[in-house]
Amino acid sequence: MPSVRGDPRQPFPVPAYQRVGTCFSALANGRCAAELNGQYTKMQCCCDTGRCWALVQIPEMCPVRGSDEFRRLCIVGVAQGHGLPNGYPNAHFPNGNGNGNGNGYNYNGYKYPAVPNGNGNGGIGGNGGSFGGNGGSFGGNGGGHQRIGSVSVNESIDVCKHFTNLCLNGRCIPTLQSYRCECNMGYRQDVRGECIDVDECVSNPCVNGDCVNTPGGYQCKCHEGYQGTPTKQACMDIDECIVNGVMCRNGRCVNTEGSFQCICNAGFELTPDGKNCMDHDECATTNMCLNGMCINEDGSFKCICKPGFALAPNGRYCTDIDECLTPGICMNGRCLNSEGSFRCECPPGLAIDVDGRVCVDTHMRTTCYGAIKMGTCSRPFPGAVTKSECCCANAEHGFGEPCNPCPSRKLWYNL
Repeated sequence: MPSVRGDPRQPFPVPAYQRVGTCFSALANGRCAAELNGQYTKMQCCCDTGRCWALVQIPEMCPVRGSDEFRRLCIVGVAQGHGLPNGYPNAHFPNGNGNGNGNGYNYNGYKYPAVPNGNGNGGIGGNGGSFGGNGGSFGGNGGGHQRIGSVSVNESIDVCKHFTNLCLNGRCIPTLQSYRCECNMGYRQDVRGECIDVDECVSNPCVNGDCVNTPGGYQCKCHEGYQGTPTKQACMDIDECIVNGVMCRNGRCVNTEGSFQCICNAGFELTPDGKNCMDHDECATTNMCLNGMCINEDGSFKCICKPGFALAPNGRYCTDIDECLTPGICMNGRCLNSEGSFRCECPPGLAIDVDGRVCVDTHMRTTCYGAIKMGTCSRPFPGAVTKSECCCANAEHGFGEPCNPCPSRKLWYNL
């Protein structure tokens, strides 16, 4: 028997916009991705978290949120009973075997979506169960042929309450025909009207640090010598001179932007790591303490001069002492200064005394001693002789009153 329009006993074809398919919650390189479990109508998919929907193998992009197409599918569709066809016979729900509740219903093997505000368990058809149950927007307590063609819905329906996933990372505000999103701080609306993260790092907010973008904000990874503020969104200089009290031993610590500097005390120099001061070995300097011996000390040094030399005013080397400037030196003769010493030149008839500092008359006669032991002359010869007669006979003799040792052989040419 051919199907008769209006015969509630016959099944009706499911409209295209109520067919169930596959829902995807993301896009990757222009393709549907992140397939959700279960089967969804286009309305159930695109009006909630879906980004695209596929019937069999034919994918469709979900309409942009806030667009006219989105409102027709998700907002106007709600007011018309979630897009339930009003082409049923006489605008009646079909009479037959069915069951339903506030979460949707099945009719002869076809799945229909939930109706908002429904909380009942009434069946469809049969013994006159109501669609949506008590308190449902489309329901009532009546019989099995509830008419929906003339049903009206409050046009100020709160979309934000029915679709809780709207305006993620923001606040959903219902409007007369749709809704709008107020994004949280750190987010902005994209072309779909959704709130997406703002990449604050594009503006390089982290001076003296590297910016790391985070959902709804950012953090600064500070460079060496800097530390993050309590908000971690800026970098400030670390005062190493205060943080580390043992910095710059034997010197003075000076804080600089992002670092520090040690000013060493006199006689000290920077360690290789630049964090402290160590003793500078002045004795390693070329020609330090010339004509003397250098002794290094902690933070300083000193020079020990050789005989005949004296320390220069700056204390860094030794200079020759001009002994000829000494009063009474080379008396009765001439003084000749030399590096570190001097010598006396005596005129004829005079000779250098045993101390080498005066010229004496060689023809003066006095006692000659045969031996000197421990500075004491002994065994005097009888009579008086000259110095040359005494000393040239034996360098071990002593001569004069008081007795003095005879000069060494190398000085005999003056006798």
